[in-house]
Order: sequence, then C-alpha cells, then structure tokens
Amino acid sequence: MPEPIPFVSNDKKINFNGKHILIAEDEPINMLVCFKMLQACNATVSKAATGNEVIHILKEGVKPDLILLDIKMPEMDGYITLEKIKEIHPDIIVLAFTASLIDAETEKLLVNMGFSGAIPKPFKPEFFFEKISNALGMPK
Repeated sequence: MPEPIPFVSNDKKINFNGKHILIAEDEPINMLVCFKMLQACNATVSKAATGNEVIHILKEGVKPDLILLDIKMPEMDGYITLEKIKEIHPDIIVLAFTASLIDAETEKLLVNMGFSGAIPKPFKPEFFFEKISNALGMPK
C-alpha cells in the first residue's frame, strides 16, 4: 500500500508527530475524513462517537493534546461533554467542531464557554490544519 500523501500548506509539510488528537464525531464520513487527514500528518488519533465515549477514554487515563469535539452528538451534546472534560482535565485544548454558522461573535461565545476555538463543517483542509496548529501552539 502506498504511503499517504502529506498535506502541505504554504509549502510546508504539516507534521503533528508526537501530538495525540481525539476526534469526537458521530457522523462516520466526517470521522473518516478527519481521521485520515490527521493520520497523514503523523498525529496519533483516537476516535469517539459520543460524549460518553470521550469521558470514558479520559477516565481510562488517556490525555490527548487536543480534542476535536462535535457539538451535536447523541447521548450527550458537545456542551455537556465539554463541562465533563474540563472537570477531568481543566487545561485540555478542545476545539468545537460544528455544522452551525461560526462567526467571530459565536466563536467568542464558545471560547467563553471553555472551548479553545471552533472549526465549522464543512471545512477547507488549510483552515482545519491552521486552527489545530494554532491551538496546539505549533510554529508557523
């Protein structure tokens, strides 16, 4: 099987080597796309389809560098999941991943709730990687 082609932005290969990202997403196609994109950039990727799965993973002792958290999920929405995440790991980086319209004001509200930012769906790969890189404090 051929090696995955790395994503390139501004003539730089994006490399999340050494970074662990947890994707919390209930839509299989969105999960697959995010998983493949992050994996192609050398990230360690974990998956959860519900908020309960996210909390279970964290309580098992896993502490990812970043959580990409869908807002509308079954069982427990992203807002309640965020509250529970912050009870376990108050300092963890969580990006809202949502199909809702995200303008500057909405993103500000999400940040005030405890998110580190937001990525709207659908997204452009460059924007997706830029938001994750910035949230992780990676050099440009």
